[in-house]
Amino acid sequence: MSVQRIYTLFVSSLIFCFLSTFAYANDITEKEIQDFMLTVDTYFINKDVKNIESVMSEDYIMVSNMDIEGNTQMSTMNKEETIEGLKNNWAQSKRYSYQRNSIKINILDEITAQVIESISETGEYDFPFQIDSTNDITIKKINGKYFVTQVFSKSKAFKL
Repeated sequence: MSVQRIYTLFVSSLIFCFLSTFAYANDITEKEIQDFMLTVDTYFINKDVKNIESVMSEDYIMVSNMDIEGNTQMSTMNKEETIEGLKNNWAQSKRYSYQRNSIKINILDEITAQVIESISETGEYDFPFQIDSTNDITIKKINGKYFVTQVFSKSKAFKL
């Protein structure tokens, strides 16, 4: 084997190793997703609309199936509609609280995770209420930052 061929093989191997390391360096981990979700929880607990908006992708979509005392309402909202809904609901409610009851994280590929969570929200409008939700959330790592890209939510709301 010639020196040139050995050198070419060596350089090719180095490039392959570098590219493999680079590709896997961006992989998401369950711990990173857990930390991201804890941060998002803090935003909801504090009704921090600005930071909630900052973790929603530009093409964010939410599909909600809400059972309100036996009446089912289905809606689809984009990022702007979701933010407006949060602002309006929080402005009208008193004693709002948010709690995540469970979470399951599935890493789908090197940039995508699925989070299945159950949460409870309580508050008061003209009457005290509770909303229990199961959310199927897709999170993507885009340019090194995590974003929620879609949420499928099934909720039940009732008076307390």
